[in-house]
Amino acid sequence: QTITINPLEEPTFDNTPDDITLNCDFVVGPISDLNWSNTLPSSCFRDGTAPGIITGSHDQCGGSYEVTWSFIDECDREINHIQNIIIEPVVEASFLDPPSNTTLSCDAIPSDFPDLFYENGASGFCSINGSVAPTTIESYNACGGTIENLWEFVDNCGRLISHSQIITISPAPIPTFDNPPGDLFIGCSAISQSPTSIIYTNGLSGSCLLSGAVQSTFGPVDICTGEIVELWEAIDACGNQLTHSRSIFINDIPSIEFDNIPSDITLSCNEVDVMAFDLGYSNNGVNQCLISGSVSPSISGSYDECGGILNLTWDANDGCGNSITAIQVITVTRSELQFFSS
Repeated sequence: QTITINPLEEPTFDNTPDDITLNCDFVVGPISDLNWSNTLPSSCFRDGTAPGIITGSHDQCGGSYEVTWSFIDECDREINHIQNIIIEPVVEASFLDPPSNTTLSCDAIPSDFPDLFYENGASGFCSINGSVAPTTIESYNACGGTIENLWEFVDNCGRLISHSQIITISPAPIPTFDNPPGDLFIGCSAISQSPTSIIYTNGLSGSCLLSGAVQSTFGPVDICTGEIVELWEAIDACGNQLTHSRSIFINDIPSIEFDNIPSDITLSCNEVDVMAFDLGYSNNGVNQCLISGSVSPSISGSYDECGGILNLTWDANDGCGNSITAIQVITVTRSELQFFSS
């Protein structure tokens, strides 16, 4: 009789660990042995332990390990178990208190912008922290615009972390004229319409400065009120219109008078030969204060051979509602009697 004895049942490991995923803070420590057995009774039962051997590595960007438990039983059969340990990358860093978008006036722009600190909240080997200066892109002038601040860094794992802040720049203050002249009172002889220049500025500097100079223009002389308006008008680089005016008052414009008013006269009837002549008038002003002209008379009255009265009346108006009148009275005497000669 031949009795064939089969080999022992191949042993297996007890409670084999599953593959796992761990964080960056995983530290390689002692590896526990694994128990093995073949679960047979009596003299066929075999059991024991096998040490684990770990290989692999990781850094902040992650990695992997492999733990291998292996043994060879008495039948030269190799039994092993492998556990894979996946290490995840560290948590991305983020900026601390990143500034939000905002609006600034042109005269409140800082000379530089601060570094931003970043961290990922981890410690030790897994910590990512530091600071980075912004890249600033300016696109503004005195009329307004924007500034963009961009903070960027790439961590050891090639991950880009960025924050952008848009600053809206309000237009600079509108400029004003520097010491604009006030109203002026002058005499006729001092009238001058030579342009004068005044400066305007908003008092800022650099990109926020709005400034320039403008010459005046003059309106006509209002001979009735004695006023001349001097006007300064400018448009700055942002399209703001600037205006200043002053009144120059002429305080000695004379009234008009007739030139050489004829005296009253007496004529005999045969001497009367009324010629209506114009009578000139003037205020004898200088420069633009001069008012002058001439008017024709109106004739009233009547006469005959017995005599009579003729009135020559000249009425003049200076254009401002002021009138003057001159009258010449011509008295006509009767004609002398003529006698016949024998």
